[in-house]
This record gives sequence, structure tokens and C-alpha cells, in this order.
Amino acid sequence: MAEQVETAAFGSDKGGVGKSLAASLRISKHFLDTGKLPVIIEVESDPRLSRVYGEDAVKLFRVGQDKLSDIEKDPSLVYRLWDQIGDVCMKAKAPVVLDIGANLTRTFALWLNEYGEDGPWGTGAKLSFYGVTTGDDMAVQSVNRALSYMAQAVPDSRRFLIINERDEARFPLASDGPAVSRIVKDNGVVGVLRMPVNISPGFAHVVDRHMRLDEAVLMTPEQWQKACGFTRMEAVRAHRRMVSFVDDGIRAFGSVPEAVPA
Repeated sequence: MAEQVETAAFGSDKGGVGKSLAASLRISKHFLDTGKLPVIIEVESDPRLSRVYGEDAVKLFRVGQDKLSDIEKDPSLVYRLWDQIGDVCMKAKAPVVLDIGANLTRTFALWLNEYGEDGPWGTGAKLSFYGVTTGDDMAVQSVNRALSYMAQAVPDSRRFLIINERDEARFPLASDGPAVSRIVKDNGVVGVLRMPVNISPGFAHVVDRHMRLDEAVLMTPEQWQKACGFTRMEAVRAHRRMVSFVDDGIRAFGSVPEAVPA
């Protein structure tokens, strides 16, 4: 069996649900725990982690729409792409965070299924897959499919559902509601996490400047005031809400239950 590495993979075949933000929280947790970045792999048409952490820290595999079309015509291209990524994982000396772009989770699962127990993670004992969704119907259906692919391809993997609360007012999704309960039961999900919405007045500044979350939480109110032109009270609110968002977000990764009731 091939050597296995500890990997946290984030996926869903719908774009814009918050996969990269969830991956950033996981990266921040590792950095704040150890003082070091994990091995970061980004498979994306619109790279985000690469802009935040820099090209030296992120292994970027850019997959544009043209390449997706090529894959449709020639499925063997799937294996060429993921073989390269698998080689990076095999050589990794530290835990891996893998951000999988939209429309690529199925190809990842097909590739894993091809290799079976001889793949980088065997049957998945050291692979955690986080399916990310908002509450809207298309996103929920997409994450259900993604978790199903992973359950079949790597049955021993630990599978989690992350509910991004960003659109909670329009598309509420209860952790114990029928839609989530079905996903949990059908796909052997072991944990349901909630990613809080970031209501810090400074969040747009963080996104626009491609800032690391662990750096943003270290900004003082005075720095927020200078950077964004905030009043003193706005700067204090920006600071406190950013710290609260990151704290709540990374705490979720450290408090995953061993099992979720069906």
C-alpha cells in the first residue's frame, strides 16, 4: 500500500459555497496550533488560496473551463491531473489541506476509485472530506452528491458536512432538519459543522487585500482604523467580530463529534 498522509479535503461541485474560506479556517487552525502552514494544494479555475498564502506556499493546479471540456472528451486527462496531485501528497512531510474546485469532486472520486487501496490514502483512513454547502437547494444537492462519491471511493474516510451560514436568512438549513439528516444517514457523515457568517466591517478589506485570517485577527483596532478609515467604534467592532469569526470557525474543527445520530 502507498504511504498515506493526513489530508483535509474540501469540496462540492457547486461554486461559490465557501470551500476556500472553510479551507482557510482549517489552515489557520493548523498554523495557530503549530506555528507552521500545512501543505496547501489548490485545484481551481479561479485560485484564491494562492493569492492569500503566496505561490511559494501553495501548490496550484489551475483547471479552467477549457480543461474541464477537454476532460469531458478525454477522461484519461482526469488521471493525469490527479496523478500529479497524488505525487505531491505522497511526498508531503506535513498534513495536507486540499481545496477542490467546482465540478471536480466527482473526478477526484473517480481517480481514487481507480487506485483503491493503492492510492495515496488507501481506502481513506487518513483522509477527511469536508463537503461545504449553503442552504439553497442546488448547493444541498451538490454536496450530497459529493459526499456520496467520496463514500463510495474511499469508504474509510471521515466525511463531514459544513453548513455555511452566509445565506442563512434566505436559505436556512437546520443541522437536525430532514435534509441534513438524510445526507448524514446516506453518506455516513460523522460530523456536521457550521461556518458562521463573517459580519466584521473589515471583512471586505481582508478579502480585497487577500489577507490571511490568522494575520487579520492580529490587527489592532488602531490598525483597522488606519487601514479602512473607520471611526474608533467601527474599528473596535471590526476587530472583535473578526476575532469571533475566526475563533468560532476554527473551534468547529477541533470539536467534531465522533458520530452523528441518524
